[in-house]
Amino acid sequence: MNAPDSPRPGRSGVPAATGACPSRRDRRSHQTEYLLGVLLLMLVLPVVAFGAYPQWWIDRGVVISSTTTNDHAAVNQGQVKHLAAKAYDELQAKLPGGASSTLTTLIGSFTTTNVNYQPVTIGQLKNVAKPFYDRLIAVGYTNAYPWSATTSDDNDHALGNIGQAKYAFGWDLTIWLASDSDGDGLPNGVDADPLTYDHTPVSFIVTHPSDGTTIYP
Repeated sequence: MNAPDSPRPGRSGVPAATGACPSRRDRRSHQTEYLLGVLLLMLVLPVVAFGAYPQWWIDRGVVISSTTTNDHAAVNQGQVKHLAAKAYDELQAKLPGGASSTLTTLIGSFTTTNVNYQPVTIGQLKNVAKPFYDRLIAVGYTNAYPWSATTSDDNDHALGNIGQAKYAFGWDLTIWLASDSDGDGLPNGVDADPLTYDHTPVSFIVTHPSDGTTIYP
């Protein structure tokens, strides 16, 4: 109990004592903040657990390995353009047949205006990443996009963060190109290039030069 001559905490002009019982409104506010925090952790967990950088990020100056990145910070248009341009260079250099005409058009459409400091939404980030995955899917590197096929749970108008941008471009062709995923004795880098290896069966007939009779098959 308070002493008889001491003011009651919480009255007008008198600060509430430390440890005072929070109001119902304060409790609801704290509960809301807690729930939002849990939801945020659920959303960013795959990004935080992503792990080491692909080597091409270091080689092409996507990230500086000696610095610490805040993956929860909002990503801006300039950063996404820079990441996409370096990803395009990697596909052009490593993937048989290069990137694609769609990606060439995309990179060519990037501007260097002041909008580079504007934030990027999740929907915009997905639109930039999608043609890269279209190309990767076409050559057999993967068979899906790095987001769920279900659209009912999408929040494409929410702001994207640096971790999500890194996750979207976290692919690495180095090991895949040298591997033989289909077991045909040829590396994926050869299988992915239609100019060096055609999967279409070839039919032919060998005839005898003197009378034209079939020798093979």
